[in-house]
Amino acid sequence: LDEDVKHSIGFSEVREGLAKALRPPVVVSKDEWERLTRGLQDAHGRVDAASFALVMMAEVRCYIESQMAKAMKEVESDSFENAVMLSLKVSLLRSELDRPRRARAARAAS
Repeated sequence: LDEDVKHSIGFSEVREGLAKALRPPVVVSKDEWERLTRGLQDAHGRVDAASFALVMMAEVRCYIESQMAKAMKEVESDSFENAVMLSLKVSLLRSELDRPRRARAARAAS
């Protein structure tokens, strides 16, 4: 997505890149970009790779949680198995999302 190789990414690159890379295409509005990257943007409205990865992981986590909730509403046995698998994925994602937070807390305590 970082076509200009600035090691950061802005709204237009995300919008064009996600529309090209994913099927069906994902379209991100300017309002969504602002909400997702609030507090992470530099003076030019761009986010670095680490921040972008955190934003995407959080969005994937939200998607998985919504799918898990949907699966849990269905009482069929195969839906229950899907819900268990999704909950395991959420646990793994939470662990990954918490790792940078724990590292910052450890550095701050030092």
